Amino acid sequence: KSLGSYYSYFKRFKISLEGSFKMNIENVFSTRVESTTAMATSYAIYNLILPNLPYNIKVRLTTTDYINQLLERIDKLGKTTANKSREVLYGVYRQVVLDGILNNNPVETAKFYRRGKPNITILTKDEIKKLLAATCNNEQWYLEILLALFCGLRKGEINGLKYSDVDFVHRTLKVERQLGKKSNTSNSELKIGEYTKQEIIVKTFSSIREIEIPDILFEKI
Repeated sequence: KSLGSYYSYFKRFKISLEGSFKMNIENVFSTRVESTTAMATSYAIYNLILPNLPYNIKVRLTTTDYINQLLERIDKLGKTTANKSREVLYGVYRQVVLDGILNNNPVETAKFYRRGKPNITILTKDEIKKLLAATCNNEQWYLEILLALFCGLRKGEINGLKYSDVDFVHRTLKVERQLGKKSNTSNSELKIGEYTKQEIIVKTFSSIREIEIPDILFEKI
């Protein structure tokens, strides 16, 4: 079923807010996005939003004041919890508006919460040299580290590379897939060791890119 048909179901049977979130993640959202996004959204709904609902109401009765009460509760749980939850709520209510259940998205005028800055450790030149020196005799690790350091690839993107992605004439590398777990498959459908080795699309559309290969990396490829 389409997302629209599910929300028509909400409207017809006056489903509660709690019920709508559960149906959204289990029957709609998880079938439309890849693993990492689906997991993050599922976590936000089940661990942040649902346990902190001020009270359970009908979807069509949601107001901005209600959303603010909810986000205020969630904000006490961590630095980025309210920011992520607001993002998820906005997406859900955007579809509610499209389906005519509400005239306006109540999250649009709700309070904004800043995203906490992650603690990122940036290696110095000396630390990079030590890392390369310590791993240069391990071909697999060394190549993966070079791809991460000099091309900025994520782990899943590195694992998803194929030799056909390398343009040996123009010395470029195409990134268009990663290895991970498809959101619509269960562990019981896969062999042990294959849970995170399925070919899936990259994290975002902008992650599809072509990168120039530096000399130190091209020699190893």
